[in-house]
Amino acid sequence: MEAAYLTLVTQEGHEVSVDSRLQSLSSLLQHLIADSSPQSTIHLPSLSSAVLYKIVEYYEHHHYTTPPPIKKPLPSDRIEEAVRDPWDAEFINALSEDCLVSVTLACYEMELFGLFDLCSGKIASMFKGKTIDELRQKYGITEEFTAEEEERLKKEYPWALEGNEDRLLQTRHTR
Repeated sequence: MEAAYLTLVTQEGHEVSVDSRLQSLSSLLQHLIADSSPQSTIHLPSLSSAVLYKIVEYYEHHHYTTPPPIKKPLPSDRIEEAVRDPWDAEFINALSEDCLVSVTLACYEMELFGLFDLCSGKIASMFKGKTIDELRQKYGITEEFTAEEEERLKKEYPWALEGNEDRLLQTRHTR
């Protein structure tokens, strides 16, 4: 049986043929294909060719299935300890930070939650165990939250401070 392909057009205007099984993993592709003629190309103006190739590489390795989710909570700041397939750790660790963010955003938009889970885990591992001062220095953050902003964030994202509120308070008092 011959494999079926989709033609996706990236933001650079490149036409890229991808295995049609990618459609079954992406709600966005399913909706776009349902809204178009069977042989038409699918335009993805926010997706770069480089990011699309990374997405395809990942799903080709996993035979266009969603792999098991990573371990949560993360056991450490090493993504290798959270994945079941060592290839996943090699793949995600090889991405630059900019590429990691781009792939994460693309997977979120395309609703490709297997790779999104891995990307999110990698980002979380980069933050795990770091103090707020270390993160501020690494990312060049100089602004302070107002007390109101901080309270709003604590309410909106309570999971972000799991066990770390004391560290947050200590950091604030050392400035």
